[in-house]
Amino acid sequence: MQSVDDVGCCKFLFVRIVLTEYRFKRCFFSMFFLQYINPNYQGGGWDEYYGYTGGEDGEDVDYSEYNENLDCHNDDTEWLLLGVYRMELYQFIEQLSKHLWEIDSYEYYAVTAAMSYMTVYDCVEVDNGYYGGPRPTEGGDIEMGVYSDEYCLNLVEDEDYDNRRRRRLSQDGGENYEDGAPESTLTALNEILDTFKMCRLCLDYPTYQDGYFIGDTGTDDGSIINQASKEIGKFKVELKAITLIFTLFTVLEVSFT
Repeated sequence: MQSVDDVGCCKFLFVRIVLTEYRFKRCFFSMFFLQYINPNYQGGGWDEYYGYTGGEDGEDVDYSEYNENLDCHNDDTEWLLLGVYRMELYQFIEQLSKHLWEIDSYEYYAVTAAMSYMTVYDCVEVDNGYYGGPRPTEGGDIEMGVYSDEYCLNLVEDEDYDNRRRRRLSQDGGENYEDGAPESTLTALNEILDTFKMCRLCLDYPTYQDGYFIGDTGTDDGSIINQASKEIGKFKVELKAITLIFTLFTVLEVSFT
């Protein structure tokens, strides 16, 4: 039997569910985290999948390139679905930023900047009478939308979140954006998240904590973070949970991307 440290790969999809009911009227934005196990695993750990790249410490591996040993996202894969888990969108992005990148890397800057730009809230007032929140777009990307209500139910098509946020910051005396800062389409964040739309090991190799190695190299025994073990048992999604949402509430919209 494989240990959780050898359980393999994850992919995700975003779900935006809109509910309307007394005390529960709101929109919430989650992502579903799919985990798979390799029935042909030979016990080689991380090296079994990436050793051929020559990146012994993981830092030299280009995770954006397709790895033929990791094909759980293909229809003809032999990998077996282990479970489906739900995470709050912001929390998912935060976990990646904490453990995957060195503090001076472009990815760390881009992801943490996007988190600050998005805020932790699914729906927040960005200007007088206008509210903003993340919304899924075609291809599994995310962008910030502008809404006319405090629940982020009614999208205002001709309004741009970035423009509304800039206006609010200007009124509040906030600083102007620097070049390369996030914009409403969250382009930099989406490009980075693209690498998680295909099969990836759940091991964060090497592992960082808030931008710095855990241990000496981030690959020491006991130092490696496994995203699978962090989620298993906490946000498991069963079909009856989704069914319950439809049963208890008036569901306006469920968007899968």
